[in-house]
Formats: sequence, structure tokens, C-alpha cells
Amino acid sequence: RAYALSEIADAPDGRAVVLEALRDPASAMRASALDLLRSRSAPDVDAPVAVILEDALEWPHVTARAIEVAEARCSDALGPALVRVIERGARSEASPGHLETAQLALRVALRMGGSTAAAARAAAEGPALPAFEVLLSHAQPPCGGRAAPEATTSPAATHAGVPSAL
Repeated sequence: RAYALSEIADAPDGRAVVLEALRDPASAMRASALDLLRSRSAPDVDAPVAVILEDALEWPHVTARAIEVAEARCSDALGPALVRVIERGARSEASPGHLETAQLALRVALRMGGSTAAAARAAAEGPALPAFEVLLSHAQPPCGGRAAPEATTSPAATHAGVPSAL
């Protein structure tokens, strides 16, 4: 089915079929649909991608693909959903899959800059902070055509006021 989806993606009705595949019960189909959307410009993609990012029960490999779409789109509309991925991964009871996708989401959110980056930094503060320190202590290149974000040092990445050597 994933191969068939890729074959009809560029057909006149293919776009609707790809968007419908984002709600398929099979995680492989949702992941395939996200792969197809990553390389296509589509104004109505943000809402269904945000639904996937916000779903705490979604498989980590599907969430990771949705994060890749968010990075490719560099859309501020996806910022709040990326922050929710980070919040799930920052909890002390977070599964390894949630932690890994939270790290991916943090990298993308920091690249977006602005209020998305600020909310992402705040969400990363918590029990899982050590897993995020390297990302927080290094400036990320901006996504899309955005200006470079301000370089800031996380308070957790300093010791006695001296930046960490991470």
C-alpha cells in the first residue's frame, strides 16, 4: 500500500489520498504519507501533521517523520505541537522513544527561533534536562530563510557562571 501511495501521490486526486493516509490505522502508512509530504509544498499540511505530533500514543518512528516534515516546512503553526513533543520527552517517566523524539523536536524548534524556541527551551527544563543540554548549549542553524537565532547559553549548561564545555 505504501508503494501504491507513492505512485499516486502526484496524480490529481493523489494529494487527498496522501492526506487521508495520515489517519491510516497502520503506522507504516502514516510514515509513508509523511515522507511524501516532506518533499511537497502544501498549505493544508500543518493541521494534520500537528495532530500526529500531539498524539502521545503515536509510534515514535511516525512522530519522528512528522518532525522531519515540520523541519522541512519551518512553519510557526507547528511550533506548539513540537513543544508538546518536547514536554512528553522531558517527563521523568518518559519512554526512550518519547525522549528521542523530544530531542529531535527540540532541535527543530530551536532552528525555528522566536517564541517557538523560547517555549521549547522552557519545556526542556525538567527531569530529562541532561538529555537536552548539548542541544540547548549550541546555537542551531536557522531553518528556511530565517535569520540566525540569538546565541544563548542555558542556565543548566553553565557551572558557576562558566559556560559548559559540552
